[in-house]
Amino acid sequence: MNKAQKELYIHIGTHKTGTTALQQFFTLNRPVLKNNGIDYPAVVDAGDGHHRLAWSLLKEEGRPCQWDIKNLKSSKQEWSQALKNAGSRVLLSSETFIFSKPDTIRKIIALAPNYQVKMVVYFRRQDDMGSSVVNEVTKSSRKRWTEFKNPLPYKLKYIDYLDYWSQVIGRQNVIVRPYEKQQFYGGTIFSDFLHHVFNLEANGFEIPQGNINARLHRVILEYKRLINCLPISAEGNAVTLKPLLEISNTL
Repeated sequence: MNKAQKELYIHIGTHKTGTTALQQFFTLNRPVLKNNGIDYPAVVDAGDGHHRLAWSLLKEEGRPCQWDIKNLKSSKQEWSQALKNAGSRVLLSSETFIFSKPDTIRKIIALAPNYQVKMVVYFRRQDDMGSSVVNEVTKSSRKRWTEFKNPLPYKLKYIDYLDYWSQVIGRQNVIVRPYEKQQFYGGTIFSDFLHHVFNLEANGFEIPQGNINARLHRVILEYKRLINCLPISAEGNAVTLKPLLEISNTL
């Protein structure tokens, strides 16, 4: 395969669209992906996603890093390490890529000169997105709903993100999927991604077990919101989450 045919797929999320589950799926099935001609680079200190690659770019643009990423190097060093010995098709995934502006995307192209860059994104209906974010933040912190002035860390005008990427890499290289379970090919986001991005079936791939990043049932969510109003320590608040999740699962 010549240089012009090399492909770099960048999965940018968005947040609350099964991104963590997909990243665990990609890591779990790295050998299977490799057998199908797809490299999912292993990057240390970044969990299952390629967050350090995205943050190396944003840091150079003066944007503060929101996560504690160890030994973050220059974008040139980070990308060179990730793409070292990579094959003709490479998959990267990080919801931090959602913050990429056209100049950031142009720098990605410069860092991967031998690849045709393609972008993959899942969008969730905006009202459902807001509900999901409130659920997540209430569940995992001491926030109360009265404190939510702008709970979403990014814009809900999705067309802007598509414009950023399409004006640099071309509309034909942008793959958009709805985050709606009834529309998933094969009934799961894993099957949907494999089918619509790589034209692969999920046969032979291992599916992560359990409900990753489980959502609280609405009754339990209200209970957790009330707990967040109590004058107790962060540690005391945190120990309530596990039993609440267990009760939520029964509902």
